[in-house]
Amino acid sequence: MCGEQNPPPCIDKPPKPIQSPDPEYPRNTRKVKGQGEVVLQLIVGTDGLAHDVRIIGSLGPGFDEEALKALKQWTFRPAMSEGKPVPAFLSISVSFRKVR
Repeated sequence: MCGEQNPPPCIDKPPKPIQSPDPEYPRNTRKVKGQGEVVLQLIVGTDGLAHDVRIIGSLGPGFDEEALKALKQWTFRPAMSEGKPVPAFLSISVSFRKVR
């Protein structure tokens, strides 16, 4: 619903990932065996793709680049407002796990 906290265009349905491939573990950091998340902020466009991507939670060199590369392969169902697709801000966490 539209209101003071939610000005037009109001989002009835938020964007939803359709395809979200996992990132590659950075090769130059395998010995570190790091794990964690890179947090990205973006706009999901009406085309279902990520636009204006920014890193807001870094895991460090190598990890950030792989997270960005993986996100370029993601596709989304766009946000909807009154039955029409609209752009929407979204934050996404891309996870990395230790390599054994």
